Amino acid sequence: MEFRHMEYFTALAEELHFTRAAERVGITQPSLSQQIRLLEDEFGTSLFDRIGKKTALTEAGAILLQHCYHIMHELQQARVAIRSLQGLQRGSMDIGALSTLATAKLPSVLMAFHREFPSIKVTVRNLLSEEIYDAVLQNLIDVGLCYLQPEHAQRDQLECIPLYTERLVLITPLQHPLANVDAPPLSAIASFPCLLPAEPFLRRVILKACESSETRISPALEIDSLEGILAMVREGLGLAIVPSSLLQESHYSRVTAIPLEQDGFQLEVGMVYRKHKFLCAASRVFLERFVTAYRD
Repeated sequence: MEFRHMEYFTALAEELHFTRAAERVGITQPSLSQQIRLLEDEFGTSLFDRIGKKTALTEAGAILLQHCYHIMHELQQARVAIRSLQGLQRGSMDIGALSTLATAKLPSVLMAFHREFPSIKVTVRNLLSEEIYDAVLQNLIDVGLCYLQPEHAQRDQLECIPLYTERLVLITPLQHPLANVDAPPLSAIASFPCLLPAEPFLRRVILKACESSETRISPALEIDSLEGILAMVREGLGLAIVPSSLLQESHYSRVTAIPLEQDGFQLEVGMVYRKHKFLCAASRVFLERFVTAYRD
């Protein structure tokens, strides 16, 4: 099995579509089919189930995919380690960040880093928490800025650096009955429709904190973006529980923010990267600067 075979197999395992996978690796669809058949002959078992026009990984294929990820990761680490011998004169770094967190201190750290190391290419991707974890584990990004998830199934494969704790706040329209109530009980919140974030981890934190207080909120809508939730609260479509950083970076003159003092309404913000991953010189310097900026 050669490295190109791993690339072909991985592309098909991720795309589950022969034509798209062939285009991705730059060969024809018949050639890809032939290479996959040769692999299956080599391993003596089917790696894919072909049911009509659908393609799915077999159990053997799933096992091979994890080993391919590991081998390709090690090769990438070797490339990075060799390139790092050039120091900070050239290189690249991929960062994943939640959109609400990326607007805080990340721009100023990036600007200072770019002024000092203009030859380092930095790419920032706005991702959801689960997407950041997956991208780090699959080596698609070097570092992630996100909410730390203690219960994540693969957290033992990650290095997590806590930065600070963020409180959740209740936001209401200005004229809402709860707008002028200090620390309203959750039972009062449950009497009104609530807007929930579609972001899975944040939604789980909110629902779990409410359940711990024996409160069932009434979800009216699930919104993809926190900024969209803020806009809908302004228009009086419901209440919402959001991270306090959203209000620090947005215009919110038409909503009232009320701190939630009950247990569970907080999030730990931190940096994550893959354990045992070789970080190039640029990534190490950036990580140190970023942690310092948040902790100062």
